[in-house]
Amino acid sequence: MSRRLLTAAMLCAIVTTSAACSGSSGTHTQSNSRTSPSAPTTTDTPTSTPPTSGRTSPPSSSSKPSKPTNVSVPTPTVAPAAQGAVNAYIGLYNLTSNLGLDPAHADTSKIAPYVTAATLPQWRGIFTTMAQHGLAYRGIPDNPHVKVVSASGQSAVLSSCPTPNAHDPYIQYVVATGKPVQTTTDAHLHPKAITVLHASGRWRVASVIPDEGRTCKP
Repeated sequence: MSRRLLTAAMLCAIVTTSAACSGSSGTHTQSNSRTSPSAPTTTDTPTSTPPTSGRTSPPSSSSKPSKPTNVSVPTPTVAPAAQGAVNAYIGLYNLTSNLGLDPAHADTSKIAPYVTAATLPQWRGIFTTMAQHGLAYRGIPDNPHVKVVSASGQSAVLSSCPTPNAHDPYIQYVVATGKPVQTTTDAHLHPKAITVLHASGRWRVASVIPDEGRTCKP
């Protein structure tokens, strides 16, 4: 399964409507992301990660990559009413991006503070599935380009139109060989609608829903 298709499958495990998953592969569940993709719908995840549309991975040697290092994107400053929601989403985005570097040893308990309880099993399942298939990520995470659509004291809706890093794109590869997983699907990423809820004293991502009818410009 390609890196983007796996991401799409992970997102669909988080969204509550099966219509959002009509173009992806894999088993889709209607519960809860870059992930995770997301009750509220299931998240970005198995992005939201993730960090949903595919792109062809660049050529790479078959040698195994060096030990992965932590990767992250900066948290944008937004209106005070939405800052906590944006902090939560970017925190989740960075955490899942790093867990994806080594799914076989990922401490998925770290996800719990960032997502709603209903979506947590799907988020954790992303990395279990990757480990089972011998997959991981490398590179710099896509730039999420997060913006605030609306915000109140209890909920916020964010948008994200991610674009890949031009010099070191975040790609999925086969751990045993070091080779990128290839995909022939569209080279752009889908925009996402992200719902973040304030509950139990903190903001938590409730859903990450891709718009499969549109793509983001690089």
